[in-house]
Amino acid sequence: MNVGIANGTIDAGGNITAQGLGLGIEKATAADGRVGDYQWLQDTSVASPHATGVAALIATPIPCPVPATVDYLAQGRDATFTATCAGTPAFNGFYGHGAVDAYRAVTQGNKLARA
Repeated sequence: MNVGIANGTIDAGGNITAQGLGLGIEKATAADGRVGDYQWLQDTSVASPHATGVAALIATPIPCPVPATVDYLAQGRDATFTATCAGTPAFNGFYGHGAVDAYRAVTQGNKLARA
């Protein structure tokens, strides 16, 4: 509600303003009396978290490189860019939980969705 008040789409009494109505702000009341205001949105910024979440389900573990220490001295970077990967393929300091395997997602997507 505070964001709506700051944006002028909701007044101090919790009512949707004319500006809010014009922007499609709607009010929803739960069975227990809790009230929330929302607005239907669509755009890549709204879809990105969903796409990222689905992609994360298809992550492939990646082990640390060998050698585990990587520097960029030959590229003109100083030693502060040097880093050492530690951890397992399941989770490490360079790749986290892994990376999306696009080939696996495309070729086995339906199988993965049912798993």
